[in-house]
Amino acid sequence: MLSSPGFLMYGLTVLMSVLGLSVTASDILIEFLEVAVHNILYVRNIYPASIFVRRKKYGVPVQMSTHPYLNEYITECLKTIRDLLQKNEVRKVTLTFFDETQRAIERFVFDILDLNKTLNQDDPYFIKGEEAFRGFCVKLAVTASCLRPLPNKSTFRVQIHTIETVSVSLAEDPRYQDFPWIESDEQENEVMNANIVPIKTLDTGLLKLQIYVEQTDEK
Repeated sequence: MLSSPGFLMYGLTVLMSVLGLSVTASDILIEFLEVAVHNILYVRNIYPASIFVRRKKYGVPVQMSTHPYLNEYITECLKTIRDLLQKNEVRKVTLTFFDETQRAIERFVFDILDLNKTLNQDDPYFIKGEEAFRGFCVKLAVTASCLRPLPNKSTFRVQIHTIETVSVSLAEDPRYQDFPWIESDEQENEVMNANIVPIKTLDTGLLKLQIYVEQTDEK
């Protein structure tokens, strides 16, 4: 099983603060995205509930996949996103669901509005951020209950919205040869006739995110 420190009892943010190590917005955002992706996959029932186990994060129960191949995919995606975040080359991260014809039918959007460099010394344990992330976890369950069920045989992809030159640099970087990223047309991944469902706007002082769902109105 592959998992990251984001699911440990004490959490990456607090642990690094206690040790006096530098915590960046990228570290904290990646930790949050990991929790978010696992929980979105759980609440959208794209996989059997039996592959998930309950853990505690941000003071609330969260779900974590135990499937090695799924976890490896998520981990590799997050590694790339973290590298690009550190170079300020990520605009949005989306978790897009497709039906069996590969038509985009739903996507969860993490729109990065602001990303500071280091943890605020006035809030060294990131208490404000933990509260915001806890609020997202609670709101996600409520939002998911309002969405139509995904059709059978649905699939998903993690997608990164970046600046134009990134696709070239990723293709040439040997670190990504075993996990290649493919440039895709925005229109191919657009959810047609979408209803937008806001989830939460997070403003922690360290980072600001707008999170929402687009779900197609087409049957």
